[in-house]
Amino acid sequence: MASTAAFPGCARCAPAAAAARRGSRGISQRQPGGLGRRRVAASASAAPSAWERYSAACRAEDLAGAVAALETLDWPSLRGDRRLLRLLDTALAVPESEAGLVGALYERLAGLGLVPSFGVAPAPRVGAVDARELERRTGLGARQFSPTSSARFLAGGALACAGILALAASLGVDPNPAAAALALAALADQVALGGALGDRALRLLVPSYAERVCVHEAGHLVAAYLLGCPVRGVVLSPAEAMRRRIPGQAGTIFFDEDLDRGARGQGFTAASVDRWSVVVMAGIAAEALRYGQAEGGRADEAALASVVAALAPPWTEAQLRNQARWAAAEAVALLVDHRDAHDAVVRALLDAGGGVPRLSDVIAALEDARPHQSSSSSPSDG
Repeated sequence: MASTAAFPGCARCAPAAAAARRGSRGISQRQPGGLGRRRVAASASAAPSAWERYSAACRAEDLAGAVAALETLDWPSLRGDRRLLRLLDTALAVPESEAGLVGALYERLAGLGLVPSFGVAPAPRVGAVDARELERRTGLGARQFSPTSSARFLAGGALACAGILALAASLGVDPNPAAAALALAALADQVALGGALGDRALRLLVPSYAERVCVHEAGHLVAAYLLGCPVRGVVLSPAEAMRRRIPGQAGTIFFDEDLDRGARGQGFTAASVDRWSVVVMAGIAAEALRYGQAEGGRADEAALASVVAALAPPWTEAQLRNQARWAAAEAVALLVDHRDAHDAVVRALLDAGGGVPRLSDVIAALEDARPHQSSSSSPSDG
């Protein structure tokens, strides 16, 4: 299912339709040149051209083309070869009707020892968490997990209004029409452009805004990855989300087959709802941990409420609040336990400079931050 998004960020679970029901069969049964059966390499001299074709296909976000380019290689010999992580760079372009392919891709990469941290976190178990218990477990008060507009964000609006008033005064004109035009422009930006202009303005007016976005999205990504939800990509700007026709604004996009089955009327499992809850609250938790207060995440709270609203029998408001507090506490514990991984992902997202970071680089950074890496090859093959 897909949740709406608004900055800063939102974790989205991508729908998969029929392909999701085939999620455990493996890519080799879904498309020609899949990741299952492979031919032994014909000769060492064929490898460079194969890697060149592979790299070009990855840059073009063409999963089928990338797999076909590797058809002549001996896959068992590629175990641990991080160049295969570049396959992740194609995941965001996989049609949502085929999103089950992404789950199979992660299974294949796991079998080759390339994503050893994927799914290593134990399944979270829900329990009663009131405000006092939340503070005891996290050291943070409930209000610190409540998204709120930052004074710095408001300062940007105040500066714009002050500029209009000053210009109007210097010209001797009524400032009200200009203020109204500014408000209409802001509304049009949200409706037609997904907030792209506002996002650009905030990045110019508030230097720390870009980092906060990355901290938030890194929280979603690390939680999803460690809990075994295949991450498809991170979109850091509304403009890029609009270009790619991704619903909402910007965020971390991942696939959860269990949750997708529930969204298609086959019933939600408690485990999938609990996992989703932790992932969706992890962005808020990351901000609260890093800055002492979450500013973004209202859309994340709305996404959690939308899943709960689909449950049968319906949950009460008290149950929803407990789920949110529990999930926030679990997300904090996960991010504290894997602080180095979260910091590494934040740096990787910042280094990407906005837009859509290369997922292979982000996952490599996450894995490098954990004490188990033995791979020698780099995913930066072109």
